[in-house]
Order: sequence, then structure tokens, then C-alpha cells
Amino acid sequence: MPSLCLVLNPKAAADQALRADIEEMRADGVGIQVRLTWEAGDATRFAHEAADAGVDIVVAAGGDGTINEVVNGLLQSERECGLGVMPYGTANDFATSLGLANFTNPNETLALIPFAEPRMIDIGMINERAFINVATGGFGAEITTSTPAEAKTILGGAAYLLSGLADLSRIHPIEIDLDGDFTWSGGALAVCIGNGTQTGGGRRVTPLAELDDGKLDIAIVPELPTNRIISLLRDGEHWPDADDVVYEQVQEIQLRSKSEFQFN
Repeated sequence: MPSLCLVLNPKAAADQALRADIEEMRADGVGIQVRLTWEAGDATRFAHEAADAGVDIVVAAGGDGTINEVVNGLLQSERECGLGVMPYGTANDFATSLGLANFTNPNETLALIPFAEPRMIDIGMINERAFINVATGGFGAEITTSTPAEAKTILGGAAYLLSGLADLSRIHPIEIDLDGDFTWSGGALAVCIGNGTQTGGGRRVTPLAELDDGKLDIAIVPELPTNRIISLLRDGEHWPDADDVVYEQVQEIQLRSKSEFQFN
């Protein structure tokens, strides 16, 4: 049996059924350590320490933020260590790319992890920080960071959409230059770089992306009228087919902006 380190966000830690499942798996001979996150950076530190200590799989029981932190912690270790995912977040966008959204209870995934066949996937890097789902810059990043935690708790992934529609007045283009596998220059309202397919609670911004094809999909939303931005946010249009969205597949791209450009 592989050894597991379970990194729990507060939502997962409050699940009494999960506690019972962990005790049952331990009784069956599965070695499971449990670490509870309290503040930003905890999941990264726990994952790094677990990998260095010889744990076989670090399981991220949380949302996309918890998964991102765990991945960056695993990459800090010189040891190879697997990543397991239990979808306990608001949006669970990466878990959806894995097909885990079909589970009605995230606890059902835990019992499968010790027996699952590991799958190699790609990792994206931006400014020396890793991501395995989607990196968003511009209004997408601003929406994610400005959405209140209370709204996410009540509304789930829909909170991101409502927050985005409410913040349209603050959207402004950033002048960027892209160079690498393809070149582009101009004013961008949003840049999405996808290893996975979706972000922000189900916005399929890079729907053609595959986790293991050696490429990243990039979607650029240039300066557009407000009603068009609403359409792109709300209607779930297939972005690769939109004439006014730039969509490319790359292995490497260098992005420079002429002013501060927030990425999430």
C-alpha cells in the first residue's frame, strides 16, 4: 500500500464522514497522515515536507487553490511524489478536467487513490511558479481575487460569474507583447493559459486543452464592447470559434506587459 499525506482545507476538515473514512482506511492498512491548512502557504509547506519524508502520494482535499499550493510544494522536493485530488473546493475546475465532478461525494475518491494508476501530466510555469490547471491574467484574475469568500460559500462557482458582471466598470485593457511559438501585440482584457480546460467555476476558456499533450492553450480577449464581454462571460461560448478571441496552442510563450498585470 502506498503511504498518503492528506492536506485538508477547512471545508474538508469539518467533514465528519471523512474522518470516519480515514479511520476505516487506516484499519485496512493504509498509512495516512493528515495536515490541516490554516493560512496561505500551509499546503505548499505540508506537501514539501511530506515528499521529503518519503510519502508516496500527497492528496489535496480542497479546491483549485489548495491543489496549486500542493503542486508547488511537491516540486520543491527532490523526491518524486504523486498528487491525489479530492474536490472539496468552490469551483473544482481542475477536478472537473480529471472527470472527478461525476462523484456525488468527494470522499468516494479517497478510497480509489491508493489503487489508482499514476498518470503523467504537463505542468505550466509562470514567473517560476507552477500551475496545472489555468493561469488567468486581467479581469479573470481580478474576478477570482475579488469574489468574497461568503459569496463562494453560498453560491459556489456562480459567485465568480456574478462578481465578474458586477465589476465590468473596472475592466480596462493592458498593453501586452507575446513572443515565442506565436507573436501578438495589443490591448488585452484577459489572457488565459490553460493546461486544463476551465476556470472560475466552469468557464471553459481553453476547452481544447489536454493535460498530457505537451502544450498549453492560450486564449486572449482583446478590447471589446461591454455587451460582448458579458456574452463571453455569461453564455459559455466556445472561445476557439469566436472571431474576436485569439486562440493558440503553444509550448512556450513570453509575455511582457507595459503596466501591472495581475495573474492568478
